[in-house]
Amino acid sequence: MTDLAKANICDHDVVEIIEMLQQWHANRLEKLQMIVQVPSDTELVLRGKNGQQISLTGEERKGFKAGCATALELFGKFPLTMTKVASDDTDAGQE
Repeated sequence: MTDLAKANICDHDVVEIIEMLQQWHANRLEKLQMIVQVPSDTELVLRGKNGQQISLTGEERKGFKAGCATALELFGKFPLTMTKVASDDTDAGQE
């Protein structure tokens, strides 16, 4: 979807929430990318219920990496961007 919407946000709490969401999204992308690009000689270990470790090998490993690659594609670019805009007060003072 390429529709763009603009909103003037003056509420610091809203800006902070958006920034936190952007950071959360970036962290998830980084972790997924790391899993997808892990070398074949690196062991993949998940933590299961009750903290037990599950080592992924063979088809399980391939399936897990494929699932992570799919999630990475679906996450894509974060759908919100913020741009700081100079206030009208600043512009008026320069004239």
